[in-house]
Amino acid sequence: MNSNNQLIQKQKNSLKSFPPIYQKAAIVKFMWECEFSLLCGKKSIQKGDVLYAAGSLFRCWISLLQVLYAINELYMLNEKGCLQRLQQQKDAYIPKGFAQDVEAALYNLTQESIASSFDKVQQQYDLLNHYIQANTLS
Repeated sequence: MNSNNQLIQKQKNSLKSFPPIYQKAAIVKFMWECEFSLLCGKKSIQKGDVLYAAGSLFRCWISLLQVLYAINELYMLNEKGCLQRLQQQKDAYIPKGFAQDVEAALYNLTQESIASSFDKVQQQYDLLNHYIQANTLS
């Protein structure tokens, strides 16, 4: 095996385990990012900036998915298809109604429904926060 192949194999082997310090850092970072995006998104609705609110809503859901990946000791390599990949994982922890809330919040997004979409994010954020505290993951 040449030195490049050895280096690649060494790096692959280092990713087989999921470091607890990474898990904790990812959970803390992305819970904060979700909370911040919730605040910014709700504020932008009040200002009539639906485009920014929609972007904040997407960022909230992606942040919560990053948290779920970390809880389940998985790396999210790409945002495309990440919800489906998580759902395909046997025994993965996913809060009740999470996928349905994501779909309901984003797939039929209108100016009238955007505020209730942020309510769905808040509910899932609260469920995840409770799970994290109960399992001392933060």
